[in-house]
Amino acid sequence: VSVVATTSMLGDVVGQIVECGGGSVTVLMPIGTDPHDFSASSDQVAGMVNADLVVANGLGLEAGLGDSFSNAEADGANIFEVAPQLDPIELGAGMHAHEGEELDDHGDLDPHFWFDMNRMATAAQLIGAELTQVTGDENYTTCADTTASEITAAETEVRAILESVP
Repeated sequence: VSVVATTSMLGDVVGQIVECGGGSVTVLMPIGTDPHDFSASSDQVAGMVNADLVVANGLGLEAGLGDSFSNAEADGANIFEVAPQLDPIELGAGMHAHEGEELDDHGDLDPHFWFDMNRMATAAQLIGAELTQVTGDENYTTCADTTASEITAAETEVRAILESVP
């Protein structure tokens, strides 16, 4: 099984799930790349088309990949956007700035779900379920449950540490 993850944040979680199930993951964007502006090369679009699944954030985070996604889907790519399925938080006017950058427009919903470890754990389960559906291999659901449990355990540990901070 071959999977493409768009960002390094997704790549870490997708990598744990897919490698546990015996597949391989390619992360589209190098670490430190601004996902708002990233454009895929022709080879990367071909990689999306040839992958069993492309895991994308969605909600406008990968705005620069819009044409690449359209071209890849037209050629048969299976793109799974996870953020819209995670009860996204409303942004109000939809405008925010990253440090040192101009305002980005993501619409009315915050695409930065990975800052919430519980949402990331749910994302892992959704990705595993999608991989199971695409491949017919239940190992991906099991691997995703393990990954989600590890994320939840880390979140519990962080909360315990922070409770001691006045």
